[in-house]
Amino acid sequence: MRPRLDVALQTALDAAIDAAGSARVLDVLNGLTGESGVHGNTLTIIVNSGVHHLPEQYKRGEVFVASEGSLDLSSLETIHSEFERILLRTAQKLKSHAWQRVYIIPFGPTPLSMQIKLLVYRVCAIESIDVMNIPGGERVSVTFDLRDVILKSDAVDDE
Repeated sequence: MRPRLDVALQTALDAAIDAAGSARVLDVLNGLTGESGVHGNTLTIIVNSGVHHLPEQYKRGEVFVASEGSLDLSSLETIHSEFERILLRTAQKLKSHAWQRVYIIPFGPTPLSMQIKLLVYRVCAIESIDVMNIPGGERVSVTFDLRDVILKSDAVDDE
């Protein structure tokens, strides 16, 4: 039999769930413990660390910094060189473990974050979870079951 929660804790938990939803509350609680529900199989990839402050609660599981600081984006050749260097390191990290959940925190250039998202899908065969900052608010985890979206698209009428 599971012990009952303290009344004040249960009240606070219920209020948090009502205000933010159970998924968000679970994300925050898991972030406090450094876990994310899948022990040891969660990776957080930070694209361009150091550009913005990132509270600890968003660093779930193992944290991998794909890039940091200023990138040389002065020409197409340097962009390819910088991206390839970052993508090679990221691919090595993705192949190093059987990740079940991968969070991407996209602080860097959008095309780099997009390439890392595609890399996660191609290497791990899973869809990443993108951590998005709501203007004037908190960060939220955004994920879609793209297979479901694809199936639903067959039923949508083009007008």
